[in-house]
Amino acid sequence: MKASKTRTELSVVADQVGSPTFTRDLAAAMLQLIRTEARSIVHITNSGACSWFEFAREILRQAGRESIRVLPVTTAEYPLPARRPAYSVLSPASLTQYGITIRDWKEALPDYLKDLRQVSPLRLFC
Repeated sequence: MKASKTRTELSVVADQVGSPTFTRDLAAAMLQLIRTEARSIVHITNSGACSWFEFAREILRQAGRESIRVLPVTTAEYPLPARRPAYSVLSPASLTQYGITIRDWKEALPDYLKDLRQVSPLRLFC
């Protein structure tokens, strides 16, 4: 979001896929797990998956900044100090076994954007 305020074009990695997760949804699911006294490794993410490129486009769309051009690039074209996996989507099976589901990341995004406007220095999506 910050870069979209100063640039008209963004290059974003399109070959890395994950599950964006809103920290408020993560915290709510953790509280539910605590109440169930879960005793195992549980993966908690918002439902759905996308590439960083798709994530950036959706953020800009929902934030009303569709005039910002988002260009897909490969990981090789956008070297970062740390290597990232191409596919880091976590299975919801361990969470759903406790009867807990989390909304899709696209449904959570408006709430994130609302929080971001109110507390802009805090990072609320991981």
